[in-house]
Amino acid sequence: MGISVRIISNIITLFIVDLLLKGIYIDTTMSLVLVGVVLTFLNMFIKPFLDLISLPITFLTLGLFSIIINAAVLSVSFNFIEGAYIDGFFSAIIGAIFFSIVNSFTTKILKKG
Repeated sequence: MGISVRIISNIITLFIVDLLLKGIYIDTTMSLVLVGVVLTFLNMFIKPFLDLISLPITFLTLGLFSIIINAAVLSVSFNFIEGAYIDGFFSAIIGAIFFSIVNSFTTKILKKG
């Protein structure tokens, strides 16, 4: 999957998650696009390293620790951009769960098109 498809999928998913959850705020369209780009690059370059070093605890928790990693990456991407806010780490965890579910659908739709 190309990087442009990943970025577009993340932007659409962030827009939907912003509409669904109270704890996640994105003020402007530019903030939405920038968070989508930052999140895509963090998922491509930083998240694989985090997954590798947390493999033992992820194994012990039967994969549930990967939700914490996803929440941390989502939270860091929001911290980089002004105009995008997450109310707390619990909102980041719920946001990461919603993001994973919605992103799987948007990626499938974009791949077919």
